[in-house]
Amino acid sequence: MEALWRAVVRVVSDILPGCEIIAALPLEGLIPVTFRTTLKIDDPATYWQRVNAAEPPMAKVIAESPGLEVSYLDDDMTAEVLEASRFYHEIMVPADIRHMSALLFWENEHFFSHIGLARSAALGPFTAAEREGIREIHPHFAAALLRVKSIDRLKFIASLLAESLEHPSDGLILMDFQQSVIFHNGAAERACRLWRSGPEAAARNRRRGDVFRLPDDMQSAVAGLIQRCLEAGQQAAGDGPPVAQMPHPALPGLAARMEVVSPRSHAAASYVRIEMSRVTAGQQAVPVFKLSEAEHRVALLVATGMRNEEVAAQLSLSVNTVRAHLRQVFEKLDVSHRGQLAAKLSVARN
Repeated sequence: MEALWRAVVRVVSDILPGCEIIAALPLEGLIPVTFRTTLKIDDPATYWQRVNAAEPPMAKVIAESPGLEVSYLDDDMTAEVLEASRFYHEIMVPADIRHMSALLFWENEHFFSHIGLARSAALGPFTAAEREGIREIHPHFAAALLRVKSIDRLKFIASLLAESLEHPSDGLILMDFQQSVIFHNGAAERACRLWRSGPEAAARNRRRGDVFRLPDDMQSAVAGLIQRCLEAGQQAAGDGPPVAQMPHPALPGLAARMEVVSPRSHAAASYVRIEMSRVTAGQQAVPVFKLSEAEHRVALLVATGMRNEEVAAQLSLSVNTVRAHLRQVFEKLDVSHRGQLAAKLSVARN
């Protein structure tokens, strides 16, 4: 993305001398993964948030004209309306900007990137020849952006999977800010099928090649978390990331925990991590997150009152392995003895 930004600056400088450039490459929701500008601004970290807060005219253009490739502020607003707007006084005037063009980039119907061209009143509006030059560079920038976006997305997926696997959970789903599923495992697929259909139908309806689908109520909850982030003008900062825990309305113990996660790499976008509670054989659901399958089996047996040796014999494990699993269970569930474990799992002790 940095190499692409340098190429954009070189090309624009050749065809539009004196233009300032403001680029969001790409956007996740309203937040740019990479924000770059040639403008001299005091606080680059908050600039995009201030732009969005000032009600930019481009937001209306994007909403009303999906697929539009190039927009010109002089065409979209009269001088009187523009000069009465917050955007003009809060963003344009401090930067000595009077005329703007926006190159808009779409993937199918999804708007994903923006390169803004800004110039002062002294340079005047964009001429017909300049508009033709902008029209000609748009498809080249679009092709480069899509290629870089796909490469960056693969790197992003690899990094967030590595980060998530440091804290493994059984049923795991990762979603981006466009509400697309990036990753899910088999346990999450089983839990979502059970969530939608109930135990009997879930077992009966499983078919090879089924497309994974998040239940509608969970999808709505994820949308709400993302909206809370975007309305705050941040991805996972300030008071902490939004978190929600949703129990299934009819199956006790079956639950989903949803959290917005900000990766350690500041160049990567935030994403939504969903953890599903485990549903045991016999359809007993236990609202516990972050336990591996082996840890969960050990925890359930220990919680019923079994000694380590009995658990080891039943699961064909060594006693040392049972102890190791139990240490992890106590740490992850924040319990200090077996009675607390039984209470946490709501299991009756023998």
